Amino acid sequence: MKRLLRYIISRQGLLVVNFAIVAFIAIVAVESWELLTDTVHNADEIGEILDAVGIVLVAWGVALEERATLMNAFGAYKEGCPESEAMIDRECHIYGMAALLLGLFMEVAVELVKVPDTVINTFGIEHVLFGVGILFMLVAATLLGRMNYEILRIAKTACQTA
Repeated sequence: MKRLLRYIISRQGLLVVNFAIVAFIAIVAVESWELLTDTVHNADEIGEILDAVGIVLVAWGVALEERATLMNAFGAYKEGCPESEAMIDRECHIYGMAALLLGLFMEVAVELVKVPDTVINTFGIEHVLFGVGILFMLVAATLLGRMNYEILRIAKTACQTA
């Protein structure tokens, strides 16, 4: 188990997990968009999709935010270039916070639809709330893709000797 966790928070593991989450989001975004045409009949399904992706983003966001702590706990830092690891830890913290917040906001959008209309009347605007949730999901995918770019850039340029 320790070996798996060390891999997941390694540079290569971050790239793989981010790519997998982006691919997952791409697949469910297409499905969600199609379901959005009839939110009255598809509200439960759209809500479950957004909840599932939101939970994944929250969990991954927390793991990313705490990468430095996990790397220290597992003794996973490698010799050679502590500057690049510090830069990656900083990127993980920033992008992890973004993933966490976007995942939470996705879940808020879903929960607003679930609240009884006598409390918050969302009748007729479910598609807007779900659309906002889908937008947050797509922004999260874009940011995870950008994070992968940053990790690759850091790995290529950090600690290069002239």
